[in-house]
Amino acid sequence: MKELDDTKWLMGAIKEAIPNVAESNMIEWATTNVRLVGSVRSESFDIEITPWLRKAYEAVDNSEVEALTLLFSAQSGKSAFGETLICYWIATKATGDIQYNWENDEKGKLRWKKRVKRILEACKPVKKLMPKNVSESRPTIAFDHLSFSMQGIHNTDNLESESVTLQVNEEQHAWEPGRKRLADKRLGAVWNRFQANISTGGKVDDQLDETFKDSSQENWEEPCDSCGKYQHFRAKTYEGKLGGLHHETTKKENGEYDFDAIEKTIYYECEHCGHKMYDDYERRRQRSLKGRYPNEGFAKHVGLHAEAVSVYWVKYIDIVKEKLLAIAAMRRGDKAPWIVYIQRTEGGMYDPRFRPHLEDLRLNLLIKKGSRLENPELCGMTVDKQRGRLVKKGELPHYWAVVRDWISPMRSRLAWEGKLTVDEEIEELRLEYGAEANRVLVDSGYNATDVYKLCYKYGYTAIKGENNRYWIHNVNGKKTRRIYSPIQWVPIDGKKGESIHEVPLILYSKHEIRERLDAIRRLAGDRYEIPKNVSKDYKAHMVAEERRQIENTKTGEMEDVWILEAADKRNDLLVCECYQTLLVDLCDLQNLPEDEIAAED
Repeated sequence: MKELDDTKWLMGAIKEAIPNVAESNMIEWATTNVRLVGSVRSESFDIEITPWLRKAYEAVDNSEVEALTLLFSAQSGKSAFGETLICYWIATKATGDIQYNWENDEKGKLRWKKRVKRILEACKPVKKLMPKNVSESRPTIAFDHLSFSMQGIHNTDNLESESVTLQVNEEQHAWEPGRKRLADKRLGAVWNRFQANISTGGKVDDQLDETFKDSSQENWEEPCDSCGKYQHFRAKTYEGKLGGLHHETTKKENGEYDFDAIEKTIYYECEHCGHKMYDDYERRRQRSLKGRYPNEGFAKHVGLHAEAVSVYWVKYIDIVKEKLLAIAAMRRGDKAPWIVYIQRTEGGMYDPRFRPHLEDLRLNLLIKKGSRLENPELCGMTVDKQRGRLVKKGELPHYWAVVRDWISPMRSRLAWEGKLTVDEEIEELRLEYGAEANRVLVDSGYNATDVYKLCYKYGYTAIKGENNRYWIHNVNGKKTRRIYSPIQWVPIDGKKGESIHEVPLILYSKHEIRERLDAIRRLAGDRYEIPKNVSKDYKAHMVAEERRQIENTKTGEMEDVWILEAADKRNDLLVCECYQTLLVDLCDLQNLPEDEIAAED
């Protein structure tokens, strides 16, 4: 009898040690058994909290799926998916070792102590199978039916041991190059293997990007509140296309962003009908419950992507604020915040070849090119001559020009901008808009001789850029610094002092006119008017440069410089707008705070 009792006990112990195959799907099982200890939203598992994860849970139960890659924004619940998946596998798999990979051992151990061990112990089916005295610091468990290890991938030995059947790879965007391939090799060549990759975005062409490109690459879609049509919900906007997160860019008098004012203007725009969807928590939650991925079926490798605009507890203003501050940092030469924004908020791949518009143009939707200010104090015309690119693009020498009306204090309207091909067109444009001849500035950096002849013929003023920051002027017996030189006269024939044909020439600081334009645009705000129908060239030229901080090799100090984003960018209309600031100073319009600085003796 004793032998029978011992055999019965042994068989019962073995039966209890081997988990039953799940009778329900993962979502139903997790709803009953998982407690997400430490979650800031809800410790109870509820798929309706993160509906963008539903297909991920369903993919685990699909026998055709071997790999799953989640490319999500931060705060989207993606890590809770990995923790829930570990619980599900331990409780329902009869065999198959599990590997939970992190960037390094330190992160793995910290996450183990802070969340994972507590979640495993809070799951009754898992707790029942756990051996006694599980280590607080060492994230490995030898169950009777399988082993579980939580480790860092920086240690090559961790990825070159025996094969595993089940694998979760966390924060893959931060992995050292080549580590993903080592992790892939750990998966056993068995029929029931499964790999789950969980991460925010990475970098174009890195191992995470390659992994996602190997998947079904599905973007989370939600329906419009008005037309009901589905679309990929994204923060990014595209010129000439509907969709994305929109807002006005309002700044305070000191040039800082006014985020309280900006928040009131934010809305998501339907890419089909243009309907504006504002930041309403309940509406966003209900919309997410109707969300979907475009593929109804399941690929062998399922890839899912969702952005923060769909995570209804992340406020739109937080997304916009992060983006604007990242762009501001990039203008100072710091790319890190922009990389973080792309990867953690858009859940996308950072492309170092792409740069955002570093200063949004505030288009006035009520005016068109050609409209004028009433009784302007100054109508200025500025012209930039270019050599063209005959060999590469068949482009002959030409001009770019800007016409602006000005009224003090600090109001201006762009009346015309564009490209001119011959000298006579410049004069025709001047006459059309009524600019005085001596209010026309023409840059002589290219082909100065011809520019001087043009200026002499029509009475224009020649200008030329220099690297100087200022020149000394004598004003009423007082020495002052200004960003342009005193007027000098240059001959168009013969030698200086002998020629009777001379034109006025003013030298200007290439750096300071850019600083001056930037200040005017920031301080004037909407009073620096740009019509809604400006050309594509104008829009492109105006965002072609950025301000960066670079070390001065002579002084060792950091200084601001303005540079082109890329060598093939054009900035001609931008410099024409910069030349307008010279006219403002020359005509003594009070468009800026006092800018004359007493010169040192």
